[in-house]
Amino acid sequence: MQNPITQQIIKLYQQRQYEWVIKQFESSLGVKQCDPQSGVCYANALRHSGNLSQANKVYRNLSKRFATVPFVLNGHANLLIAIGEFDNGINLLKKALQIDPKFLDGYINLARAYSLKKQFTLAEKSYRQALQTRPDDPQLLMGLASALQQNDKLGEAESIYQQLLIRLPSPWGIKLYLQYASLLRVKQNYRNAISLLEKAVQIEPNNVDVIINLAANHVLLQQHDAAIVFYEKAIAIAPLDASLQIEYAHVRWSLGIEEPFAKLMSAVRNTHASYELCIAALDLLLNAEQLDLTQVVIEAGVGKWQSDPTFMMFVARHHRLCNRLGEAQIAIRTAVTSSKGPPSVSIENERGYIALALGDGKTALNIYRKLQRRETDDQGWWTLYSTALKIEKAEREYHQLCDYDLVNVSSILSCKPAGFIPRLIDKLEHMHANSQHPIGQSLRGGTQTYEDIFDDPEPVIQELKTWIMERANAFTQAQAKNVQHPFLRHVGKALSFTGSWSVNLKVDGFHTSHFHPQGWLSGVFYVDIPPAVDAGGEGWLQFGKPEIDQLDLPADYVIKPESGTLVLFPSFMWHGTRPFTRGERRLTIAFDMVPAD
Repeated sequence: MQNPITQQIIKLYQQRQYEWVIKQFESSLGVKQCDPQSGVCYANALRHSGNLSQANKVYRNLSKRFATVPFVLNGHANLLIAIGEFDNGINLLKKALQIDPKFLDGYINLARAYSLKKQFTLAEKSYRQALQTRPDDPQLLMGLASALQQNDKLGEAESIYQQLLIRLPSPWGIKLYLQYASLLRVKQNYRNAISLLEKAVQIEPNNVDVIINLAANHVLLQQHDAAIVFYEKAIAIAPLDASLQIEYAHVRWSLGIEEPFAKLMSAVRNTHASYELCIAALDLLLNAEQLDLTQVVIEAGVGKWQSDPTFMMFVARHHRLCNRLGEAQIAIRTAVTSSKGPPSVSIENERGYIALALGDGKTALNIYRKLQRRETDDQGWWTLYSTALKIEKAEREYHQLCDYDLVNVSSILSCKPAGFIPRLIDKLEHMHANSQHPIGQSLRGGTQTYEDIFDDPEPVIQELKTWIMERANAFTQAQAKNVQHPFLRHVGKALSFTGSWSVNLKVDGFHTSHFHPQGWLSGVFYVDIPPAVDAGGEGWLQFGKPEIDQLDLPADYVIKPESGTLVLFPSFMWHGTRPFTRGERRLTIAFDMVPAD
């Protein structure tokens, strides 16, 4: 039987009174004397209070003391997963399941960790193992359906959702409706997704997740008035919800609504605005190049978070974008010295950008070498490393890295009927309903589609997808492997798409120089090209010119676009387009691909 102190701590924890849990535990028990239940409540209360390092320290002690108690190992694993230590968390969960092969939470969290690592086959396996013990458990079935969905097994996932819809009571129904609606959204079946969500909102009229998803599906159906109504309803319920405010700001911007950030700024000025909202607002506004509004957010937060490393990293970025490099250096040093342990990759990256802006290639080389070791699959560290090489005039190493023989050009016109491109144009024209370029993207003076375009079942889209996949596989498999090169080290593997979208460039439209850090092979297919490309290089694709205001480094390589042409290139290469000055539009489809594990 639990002692009274443990009972009180558990009750306080269940009531989410985390400060009282911490005070009661520290005054009455202690990590060396506690039982496992009160110890887990204490560690989780520290976690929920934002003290992750202390929570991790407590859990390390608990995991040693209660090494055979699965729920202790599970709690520690959850924390490790939350801070990105997936492999350590997975190992603890495997240990917990060895102790108790029927430990349901262990399977669920193991599957969740695999999903976060994008190892969806392993996530699917974990759910199936758990279902051997509890074949009718709705939580496991919905987890399995989610893993199947992520693994592109949409038919199997939908079958599970449909079976569950018949038998689940209302409380489970909300989560089920949301998950099933997300699958229908992937299939671009927005109307049926809305029908499901309308049922959910009847059950819980003030469920913010349901309302936001209703709004998003109306946006995708280009029913913008209905979308705005739902967003406004969600904002009225949860005005300080960071993810909601950011999503709504994106939508207002893309639709060309006057003062698109007004709602967000009102929330930031609220005295109860959270740290998460402030940080999210800084990220969005800097990406949107709203430097005056960014200054307002900084002034609102500086009294509270001037010693927070992430906040100071954004302050440094703001100074850099305002070309105040001396102040940027001071702010980034504060971010580094305020960090507990090694600075985050975001802080180190900003430190690298400041070095590049100052023309300090040697410092930048050192920073990006270290980041390459920390995140081996992030292509962006190679992009910025190449810029440092260019500054240092290390031409041999630069050209070995940025080898433009790895840019491949081919045309679809020789293998498709004459009507293929007009069919594609007709399809894409109906998909561009926005009036603004998206925030945080390279596009200027044009529009970009919302969803993954290669998920569209339209035959003309699927024909193009298949052809591009064939061309990409043929190109990459023809390359010689080189383990020292970020692109060539992975050639020869099968490929998969990780994102695809269409862009409609208008007068004065262009792409700023950019790169795709989460890709490996990127590409653009030119659908409809205006005559302006024949005049002075307008709209030409250019490689090697960095997008750093203080640097004036030339492009290395350019390509004149033509309708029906596909250009493939390593994702880490700087690439952008020269502006159009005439009125005709340019219509393209772009995408990223990665090699299979």
